[in-house]
Amino acid sequence: MCIVAECLEMASGFCKTAQIKPVQKSKWDMEQLIGGMIWILRTGAQWRSLSKEFPPQSTVHRRFQYFNKGGFFEEVLRKWLTSF
Repeated sequence: MCIVAECLEMASGFCKTAQIKPVQKSKWDMEQLIGGMIWILRTGAQWRSLSKEFPPQSTVHRRFQYFNKGGFFEEVLRKWLTSF
């Protein structure tokens, strides 16, 4: 399973159970948002350099902050590490 697909699967559950204030519903598809986050993490680029194939950098960054605050990335890393 590809990284984006795994994150999408986990994100749907995370958004329902997160113990933090929910973010506004986005007009962007969750796959596009997660793809943008992964692009930034993979390339190490600055947010303002986010490729135009993804939603606006402010939207992706806001969702990234929401996921980070709720511990989403730690959960993803934990799942990946236990799969090895």
